[in-house]
Amino acid sequence: MTEHLVTLKAAAIDMLERQDIALRAVYGGGNAGVFKITTDTQDFALKAYPAMTDDGRDRRLTEWRALEFMAANGITNIPLPIATDVAANRSILSWCAGNTVRVDELAIDQAVGFIKQLSMLRTQTAAASLALASEACLSAAELVRQINQRLLRLQRDAIADHNFQAFLSHQLAPRVTRWRADAEAAYDRLNWSFSAPVAAAARTLSPSDFGFHNAIQTADNRLTFIDFEYFGWDDPVKIAADFMLHPGMNLTDDQGQRFCTALTEIFGSSDGPDAAFATRLKILLPLYRLRWCFIILNEFLPDRWQRRQAAGNQQQRQTVLAQQLVKAVKMLDRH
Repeated sequence: MTEHLVTLKAAAIDMLERQDIALRAVYGGGNAGVFKITTDTQDFALKAYPAMTDDGRDRRLTEWRALEFMAANGITNIPLPIATDVAANRSILSWCAGNTVRVDELAIDQAVGFIKQLSMLRTQTAAASLALASEACLSAAELVRQINQRLLRLQRDAIADHNFQAFLSHQLAPRVTRWRADAEAAYDRLNWSFSAPVAAAARTLSPSDFGFHNAIQTADNRLTFIDFEYFGWDDPVKIAADFMLHPGMNLTDDQGQRFCTALTEIFGSSDGPDAAFATRLKILLPLYRLRWCFIILNEFLPDRWQRRQAAGNQQQRQTVLAQQLVKAVKMLDRH
């Protein structure tokens, strides 16, 4: 056992106040290291979070508060919070056993059900104390601001790569200008404010990074949703757009539409909180596609590669960059 694992095992013994512990690493991604704790009677997950990052978000605290809130309000298909260590930036959660999600109608419907559960908790007193989700997009103007910020960073800091620079300058940047103008014109026709945030009553609690990449499927096909480091209040349009567009899920058009239709019934029905939901989603979806293009292209930033190396990813850089560029081209051309 490495020195790091020895230290974590000692921490787990203290946090659980029991000695019958075995520990092994199961994930060492860019967000948090995850370790499985095995005891004589029960398994747990130990999460070691990264230090505070540029966004100022305390990921341990965000996830802990989210899990406490959801568990207290009857949501059970999540990890349960067991113990947390503020100083060491670690938490112990219940272990969620299962496998990669098989994407089908049942899985889509369970994802919808989870979002519906969260929407029903909007009016709980404790919900008011929860922060905004990471990179929340409460207005069209904020969405555009985030897109422009990502564009400027890639223009300023990205590595020199001819194919990437050509795509950024000749395809991606012009679409930012054109699609922003299209969205502004659509808002003007409807006499909507481009800069005004969506009304508080129309917002919902969001996992933010929501999708089957952050879910586990049990043998009886039930889903458990994990990873709430970015949890908080957001526009439900962002949940719908991100779920449909996430490049890691590769949903079919029918699957994406099934999710979109169901969320429209939750948020945009005659008795829902936001009658304009479906219209806003249609107008803003091209901008969310742009946002995803820039997220995919983050690999061209030097600090992103340094994070990959720190997480132990040994893929060759040029292979990764070529793959990401192909993904961004496909995302831009989606309809």
